[in-house]
Amino acid sequence: MKREYVYPDSIPNSWYNVKADLPFKIDPPLDPSTKKPLDPSKLLVMFPRPLIDQEISDERFIKIPEEVMKEYSVFRPTPLLRGEISGGVPADTRENILQVRGSQSDG
Repeated sequence: MKREYVYPDSIPNSWYNVKADLPFKIDPPLDPSTKKPLDPSKLLVMFPRPLIDQEISDERFIKIPEEVMKEYSVFRPTPLLRGEISGGVPADTRENILQVRGSQSDG
């Protein structure tokens, strides 16, 4: 992978959601007690609403919350690198950039 560093003035303002481009639908998570699709409101005891909304969204791009953008501009434990998008992805998506961690291990 070619390393292309992302500088603070060019940090992406949305996350790419791969679910939007999958050729199939992902089954919703199951409630362990009923074995039926989990009602997202039950997750509110553990997760903030914006995180739940991201998890259940089928939108291709999800806006990064302002609080997170502020933290990205202040501190990055690892460099933010641009990822390469492989073939088979719609042309309008290929122009957009995926985020990958700069220091991933191979195993």
